[in-house]
Amino acid sequence: MYRWFTYIFSPIFICILLCGCINKDVDCESQRNIFFSAAVDELPSVTKSTALYPSDFPFRVWGYKLPSEKSWTRQNGDALPVFDDIQAKYYNGFWHTPQLHLWPEHEYKMNFFAFAPSASDATFSFDKGVEFEGFSIKENSDFLYADPIVNMSKPVKDAPVQLIFRSPLSNVAFDAYAVSTDNITITITGLVLKNLNTTGHFKQYVSPYWFDLGGKEECRIFSGELELSGKSSFVAEKIIIPQRVFPVLYYKYHIDGTYADIEREAVLDTEDIPLPQFGGMTVYTIKVTPYNVEILNPRK
Repeated sequence: MYRWFTYIFSPIFICILLCGCINKDVDCESQRNIFFSAAVDELPSVTKSTALYPSDFPFRVWGYKLPSEKSWTRQNGDALPVFDDIQAKYYNGFWHTPQLHLWPEHEYKMNFFAFAPSASDATFSFDKGVEFEGFSIKENSDFLYADPIVNMSKPVKDAPVQLIFRSPLSNVAFDAYAVSTDNITITITGLVLKNLNTTGHFKQYVSPYWFDLGGKEECRIFSGELELSGKSSFVAEKIIIPQRVFPVLYYKYHIDGTYADIEREAVLDTEDIPLPQFGGMTVYTIKVTPYNVEILNPRK
């Protein structure tokens, strides 16, 4: 026993152990694990602030390797899957795949694609990217797609792949102000969006776009009484599939010294107004007089 105790603490044995540890570190250094960080570029809002990507909102992710001399945009047919349609879950500050996946060697570059939530009916393919056929905003208003990450080289140090998720929807907001004399009070009583498309088909490539819109509905986004002044007042906002909007404003005005309110309905002309911003917020300003209503060019 004394001989064994002496042997394991001999300089030669210690040197062997240290060399083994160093070699192991080199192996670990060359075989880096693929993991992710996630952020969300939320739709801006008049009434709430943006938030970080939620840790309880798992996403589906794809990872393909491609020889370094080739480009994803032109030669993705030669790509090989490293992992295909798997759900990433949050753990200890980062997002991880259920099984360990390592970065390929430097002769390959990686390409990553993702969407959330993982339970949505969206799909991914090489030629179309993330696609959502039969999208309904009533059921999928929380849908997000990630900016594609293509031709990414193996990192020098352990670092997450940074995914930026975006909404394919738009947020439209309305404010209003009154132009009237001192003896006339103008009050908004309702705002309706007519013929609003609530379904459609979304594709990510080459740039995100919508087509085959349908499911037209009438959507009342404000009901109540909002007395206007010469300064703009917020009326309402609504998240929609990007499209031209057809607002109808209901308002009344009262002349001092009279008993009855005069009620009016105004269909707002948006033919020459820019479309809502894709993935952002567009604010429409409504100018109201007792006898005329006008919608102004939106600000973004």
